[in-house]
Amino acid sequence: ETPEAELSQKLIDLSNEPDYFGIKAPTYNELVKSVRVALDANGFREIGIVGPGLTHVGADNFGVYDRALDADAEKALAVWATHAWEDTWDDRSGNSAVTPLRAAAFVGRCRERDAAKPVWYTEYATAARRFHGVQYPDSDTESENYCGSFTQAFAARTFENTLQILSHGADMAFYWCSEDVPGSKKQWGYIGPNGEKKNIYWALKALYGNLKPGAKVLQAPAWRPGAPVSGVFVNGDTIVVAAVNT
Repeated sequence: ETPEAELSQKLIDLSNEPDYFGIKAPTYNELVKSVRVALDANGFREIGIVGPGLTHVGADNFGVYDRALDADAEKALAVWATHAWEDTWDDRSGNSAVTPLRAAAFVGRCRERDAAKPVWYTEYATAARRFHGVQYPDSDTESENYCGSFTQAFAARTFENTLQILSHGADMAFYWCSEDVPGSKKQWGYIGPNGEKKNIYWALKALYGNLKPGAKVLQAPAWRPGAPVSGVFVNGDTIVVAAVNT
């Protein structure tokens, strides 16, 4: 098949965050299989199912659905997928981004079950305000758990989440969302209400535009509160240095 044919594959997600909306793991297992049978029976074999699309990838969450997926349900899925908002994640370093341990464990388990399937994060950004031990002010009056995407702090945290997701084996990461929801005070979009490109847009543009496949992240031994957030990336004989004042 041509690359164009591959890009035109049709995919569906059977439920937005089934764990949040009350679809228990055993029920989801049966749902995936029954939908696959119905699609095939009605001539829609080209439509693949993406899942399970959970709220986060912790072992207490993805593990429950993973164990409930039998061999037929696993075969029925075309793409492994999850969401990752990290609003309750916090490792011992005080970093509320996607932790390497969780990112690696999720992708590793997906590859173990079926290495041929792509692994996607179908919804991610960050809802965390604490970053490397620093508590940032609330930029969103609706809820103290969120920080608007118009801030440099949000851009830096989402930038790091993107690196964690891609550096630990995921094939694709879809940022949520492109535009702010009209009337909502939770400003997560990278495009503002008047079409302006916000800080998160430029951060991700720099990331995707300069970091090629195979780039490795150099881990700093420490970070001093108040100092610019920086990142150093190596790909062969090329070194890329990025910095943002949060």
